[in-house]
Amino acid sequence: MNGASEPFYLDATDKRFRQQRAAMILKNVDYVIEAHFEQVPGKAGKVDTAAKHYNMALRRFRKGQYFHPPCLGTREFGAKVELIEDGVIPRSKLSGVKELGWMLYDMNFSDPDDIVPQFFNAVMRDGVIDLTQVTLAR
Repeated sequence: MNGASEPFYLDATDKRFRQQRAAMILKNVDYVIEAHFEQVPGKAGKVDTAAKHYNMALRRFRKGQYFHPPCLGTREFGAKVELIEDGVIPRSKLSGVKELGWMLYDMNFSDPDDIVPQFFNAVMRDGVIDLTQVTLAR
């Protein structure tokens, strides 16, 4: 055949093709995520009750089932999820206030031609970074 002389594969050791990735990440972190759901009026069927969906979510959490594997931001940072049923959230061993700097909050995909990262200034207080009142920046 009259093909190109270049190999037909991507060699990860070839520096011409390697994509260098760098990240500053938190390690050995425990997250507590509080969640709720809301039924959309007009979309729910007659048998779709709050109790039905709550029990379905509990059953899936208890069995470790999920639609997509849980992750912390991107697939490279997989998460192990556990249900806290007794409502007692373990207290952090960390104390005091620590400024962590700017962290990625989300990616804004509202304009496919201009995907914009959103950041927040992270502050940890007694081992907790509270994201309920963050101010986002571009």
